Amino acid sequence: MPRIIWRFPAKARRVDEFCNGYGWKGKWAKLFGPSPEYEGAILLQDLSDPLVFIVIDRWASVDWFTRFLQLFRPDYENLDRQSNELTDEETLIDNFRDEVVWLALCRCFASVAERRLFGLQRTQHRVVSRLLLMCGIVG
Repeated sequence: MPRIIWRFPAKARRVDEFCNGYGWKGKWAKLFGPSPEYEGAILLQDLSDPLVFIVIDRWASVDWFTRFLQLFRPDYENLDRQSNELTDEETLIDNFRDEVVWLALCRCFASVAERRLFGLQRTQHRVVSRLLLMCGIVG
């Protein structure tokens, strides 16, 4: 299943609004909700920098966005303008299949210093480090 992964640094005074907008029951989820192909969102907060968020939009098919925009473009653009006030920037990390979403997240954060990787505990960090090494992401 396709997963669209975004990175957002939220504005310090707007974190609660950001979470309300981008969480699994937020404004974006409500906008996407009428689409039978929308499977929800996952909102992740960086433990080392609580202003940084990752949003994973989950969809059932690859061509979801074209169909969605055909039906809801004005609503999408309106909410996008409103949401821009909550963040300092918006970065589309990329589109992924389920099987590689966690690998993509690890790749995204591979440059983060040792145990800061996702704020993992020592055991979890070793597992992720081995995964990164096996996949050739780190040396």
